[in-house]
Amino acid sequence: MGGLQHFVLDIAVEHTYIRFNMQAKPNGIAAALKRNRLQQKEIAGAINVTRGTVFAWVHGKSVPTGTNLVRLVAYLQQFEPGITERELLPNAGVVPAAAADSPATGNVA
Repeated sequence: MGGLQHFVLDIAVEHTYIRFNMQAKPNGIAAALKRNRLQQKEIAGAINVTRGTVFAWVHGKSVPTGTNLVRLVAYLQQFEPGITERELLPNAGVVPAAAADSPATGNVA
């Protein structure tokens, strides 16, 4: 089952689509669990998500965002101080400021 799963985010900016390729590296989260001998159900209970959600993160079918990402990092830091969001999702794209202020994101200045 190897390989990367690809997540693509399309954002409309002035009638032009910008495509960000967000690659979730299943081994980022999976490796952290393995290094610290943690189980998916343990993570799920600790950060209040379903085991299926953690399974999806581990296998690159989705990525943790927002509060879930913050909680995941905070929980993992108990076992591995200094672990960061970048280590879990090293290829996550960043939306440029111009796109962040576009009508497509609902953040109109």
